[in-house]
Parts: sequence; C-alpha cells; structure tokens
Amino acid sequence: MPGVGLGHQVHHKFVVCGFNGPDPVVFCGSSNLALGGEENNGDNLLAIRDGDVATVFAIEALALVDHFQFLDRSSTAPLGKKSKAAAPASKTQLALSSGWFLGTTDKWVEAYFDPKDLHFVDRLLFA
Repeated sequence: MPGVGLGHQVHHKFVVCGFNGPDPVVFCGSSNLALGGEENNGDNLLAIRDGDVATVFAIEALALVDHFQFLDRSSTAPLGKKSKAAAPASKTQLALSSGWFLGTTDKWVEAYFDPKDLHFVDRLLFA
C-alpha cells in the first residue's frame, strides 16, 4: 500500500475460507505459505474448522484493511520516504483530514450503501 511506510506492515498470517458457508475454515500459524519455510524452518500451519472462529478471523481481516486504508489516507509521503509535512496537532485532526471521523451526522453511512465501496460488501456480508 503506497505511503504507509516500512513501519506499517501486515504480519498477520491467516487465511479465511467460507466463513459464512457450510464448511468454514481458518488456516493460521507461523507459516508464510511458502515451501522454504515449511521444509527448512519448521513453520506450522493449523486448520481450524469452526464457524465462530472463522467469523472472528474474517472480522479481523476487515479491521486490518480498514486500519491500513486509514494509514494510507493519512500519509503524504511515498513508500519508504519520510514526510516533510507537519504532523497533525491531534488524533482528531488526523481523523478529520483523512475523512475517517464519525461526526454528528449520518454521512458516515453513505459508504455502506455505495456498491463501489468495500463497506457496502461488509454490510451485505455481515447483515
């Protein structure tokens, strides 16, 4: 993701399959899903077949997407470069400048009804 810098990398290692279907499964562990780690490093990979666990992991995946989208929106520097822009004075100012502030109107719900926005998919998936 451009602009989030090298200090903001996803290290979570899980794959969710069919969390809202008849046979949900989560694959997680130390594995990077690469043959080298499996053969040489003793990486592990667990398969958890439980709908509730799969749902929790799916929610975590969405939270990660939202979190890194927020970091991307709040960053002004290209990947790997330090920003010369002044840091916002507060978290509230950062949220406002990124467009991620709930506010006191119902404008924040618009994304959940826009078919071109991922929040729309979230709403349909979890409703």
